[in-house]
Amino acid sequence: MFGELLIEIQRQKNARRRRIYVFSFTTSVILIGALIVGAIIYALFNIEDLPPPSVAVTFFAAAPPPPPPPPPARKKREQPKPKPVVQPTVQQVKQPLVQPKQKEPEPEPDKEEDHGVEGGVEGGVPGGVVGGVLGGERDNKPPPPPPPKPEPPPKPKVVQATVLESQKISGGIPPLPPNVKEQAFNALGNQPGMLTAIFKVCIGADGAISSINLMKPSGSAALDDFIKSNLKTWRYRPYMIDGKPTPICGTKVFNINLQ
Repeated sequence: MFGELLIEIQRQKNARRRRIYVFSFTTSVILIGALIVGAIIYALFNIEDLPPPSVAVTFFAAAPPPPPPPPPARKKREQPKPKPVVQPTVQQVKQPLVQPKQKEPEPEPDKEEDHGVEGGVEGGVPGGVVGGVLGGERDNKPPPPPPPKPEPPPKPKVVQATVLESQKISGGIPPLPPNVKEQAFNALGNQPGMLTAIFKVCIGADGAISSINLMKPSGSAALDDFIKSNLKTWRYRPYMIDGKPTPICGTKVFNINLQ
């Protein structure tokens, strides 16, 4: 009630100032117009008849243009002198004859005798293991398949503000601290009024708040931070679709009235 009274008083003050401004502006325009008209009338009645000015005109004949300069003489191109051809001289260098050396035959490596192993298999397989089993199979099992990729989380569904409010269990905005209230008043020009902030709130499948984004600031950064820090403490129940919890997103509007 007190706020509405203050707003009405301020509205009446603004209307009174507007009427005074319009009256002052109209009076100034009329006075300036009267001065301009009076100056024009005064100038019209005090015009003196002046003789037309005499203008002396002198005609000059233009001088003929000078003849064009003669074209420059062409220079004879000097033909380049032929360069003398120098024939290369070839010098023969005698190299001494060197007989190739004969390579000595390399000694053949001694062949190791193939000795059997106790517990082995007659006619064993290369790469076998000592003490293997007759007719055994190699361990060539294929590697296990990779684990399946986890399914991406479902995208949150956008719901109306009333649906988001119906899922709330607890939460609210406490009274503003003195420093936050002072900065909010400064945003209003130290006058009572209302500040509005709009947030986008997303809730996960478990009902916990997953993200909070400021969509429309109130004009006071301290007030926006205070609301956002309190939003993080709110609790919601999971939103069920066909018996399954589903993440949702909705808007929350805060109207803060500063008296």
